[in-house]
Amino acid sequence: MWRLDRAPGTTTLVVEPFEVIRRADRAGLEEEAARVLAMAAPGAAHDLRVMPVA
Repeated sequence: MWRLDRAPGTTTLVVEPFEVIRRADRAGLEEEAARVLAMAAPGAAHDLRVMPVA
């Protein structure tokens, strides 16, 4: 699950995976997160937080 947390001047994309994200897939996840944040929060500072698998 992905969600955006907004604070003044910063938007964080929080990823709550259903399974462990392999190291080989992490770069692709970060690239997609950057594109989502650029579209959803232009002009804000961006952050990515990947939560542990529940």
